[in-house]
Amino acid sequence: MSLGNVCKLLEASELPFSDIDEQTLKNFLLAITDNGELAGVVGLEKYRRDGLLRSLAVQSQTRNSGLGKELVRRAEINARESGIDSLYLLTTTAAEFFKQLNYLPADRNKVPLNIAQTSEFSRLCPDSAICLRKSLV
Repeated sequence: MSLGNVCKLLEASELPFSDIDEQTLKNFLLAITDNGELAGVVGLEKYRRDGLLRSLAVQSQTRNSGLGKELVRRAEINARESGIDSLYLLTTTAAEFFKQLNYLPADRNKVPLNIAQTSEFSRLCPDSAICLRKSLV
């Protein structure tokens, strides 16, 4: 699946994508339909024992099918297998969705430095974005 297709889906979902390139795309899980089309995507950036869950998006016709939850579940499995203890994320629109998946509000000013320095936290997401955290241990 091409970088362009992923960025197009993120843009349609009003999610940041300017920092995504071929290298960072390797940290994304992609859901592909039987027709070979991109149905959904989620990113997982790994920073020692912490991770950043980012860019969860599904095609509009696929929403409410459980695909988003499945992508998050698989990203969490990948994170656990990589030795990540905590996942962080920022959202402007999906806080309730993530709270249903046991993500809890977190103080954005108290996230680990390696997470705070990501482009997502430091420049791409607005200050109004809600910070959430989930313990994987």
